[in-house]
Amino acid sequence: MYHNYTPHTLRVHLDGELVLELEPEGKVPRVQQEEPLHAIKAGGVIIESVPIGTKVVDDEEMLQAIARSGGVAIVSAMVAQATKRLDVVSPGQLIRDDKGRPIGCEGLISWVNDTDVLCHYLDRQ
Repeated sequence: MYHNYTPHTLRVHLDGELVLELEPEGKVPRVQQEEPLHAIKAGGVIIESVPIGTKVVDDEEMLQAIARSGGVAIVSAMVAQATKRLDVVSPGQLIRDDKGRPIGCEGLISWVNDTDVLCHYLDRQ
């Protein structure tokens, strides 16, 4: 089962044909960047402190609930990249109408690099 955690109605196409349409489920997880300061040293002398950030999902509990239910969460690309989970995907390339307005996407994208594992997971859904 797919869950749409984007703020928009999701219309997924495959080869130009609509294959899935989902209304938003209300909650929209976001990514927040944490920026601790790190000192740069040269010759034992601290030159300056620079922020080196890490990205964290602000609603990881919701994503874990989806995993327990056996579903797949469709979220923004930024959230999917930050989670790198099999059960979290993002919309594929945007499809626009003749006036340039978004009308859907071509497929879904996984940010997990092991396609064999991903295909096995999705086949079970």
